[in-house]
Amino acid sequence: MVVIYDEYIPDREVGMYFIASDLVVLPYECYQSGIVQNCLRIRQPVVVTSVGGLPEVVADGGPAYVVPPKNARRWPNQWCDFFELNKGEEFSAAIDRDQDRFS
Repeated sequence: MVVIYDEYIPDREVGMYFIASDLVVLPYECYQSGIVQNCLRIRQPVVVTSVGGLPEVVADGGPAYVVPPKNARRWPNQWCDFFELNKGEEFSAAIDRDQDRFS
């Protein structure tokens, strides 16, 4: 089941959404995002846009998918790949290997 919350989430509720997620999708184009590090801290794989410093934080293919900006067709492909190929454990292992980078 896919649930999309396309709205502002108050700070006090953010953790609940991350913990309940199998994959966090961040389709916006920003140059840095603390959300990515928060996801990694609680072992949540992410899909991000390849702009700014985001590709420096996560590597494409584990613990994240890094998608070129303005490439809307590729986003659903990454979601399907993650779930159909059961990438959760692989991405979690990649997160574990990189934990000390942002301590």
